[in-house]
Amino acid sequence: MTNHQEDGPSSEDAKQLAAVVQQLVETRDSELEIKRAEMEVQGKEIESNERIAMASIKAQSTFHSQRFNQYNAHLIHRYIFVGLMSLVFVVFTLVAIFLEAGDLVLEIFKLMGPLVIGIFGGYQWGNRASSNKSGTTQPAASPSSDDEES
Repeated sequence: MTNHQEDGPSSEDAKQLAAVVQQLVETRDSELEIKRAEMEVQGKEIESNERIAMASIKAQSTFHSQRFNQYNAHLIHRYIFVGLMSLVFVVFTLVAIFLEAGDLVLEIFKLMGPLVIGIFGGYQWGNRASSNKSGTTQPAASPSSDDEES
């Protein structure tokens, strides 16, 4: 009854078991190394994407800044032109009044009225045409009170 081979594992089985456990530990270690390498690659990829995104944001900001600077310069030139033309017109009108040419000033005002109305109307027509091309539409007219009663 004191047979050790039947009661417990033999020394050869213990060696095989130890070798299997050792292989399992080595496999786990190699899997962990692979996971660490994958994590490093993902970290580098994230850093690369971050650099690309920051460069893109900086390029867009520079582009928009330059574009708005050009647009603002255009607006400034437009306002200077309108101001100078208004100043020339006022000076001409004052000189004509001072030289007692009031009829000339009155005729100029008669001609300028329709011209200003035409300019304003043309601007509004062009503005509406460009907004219709871009897909925005004017709000629909509300129904009149006669339509609601019937």
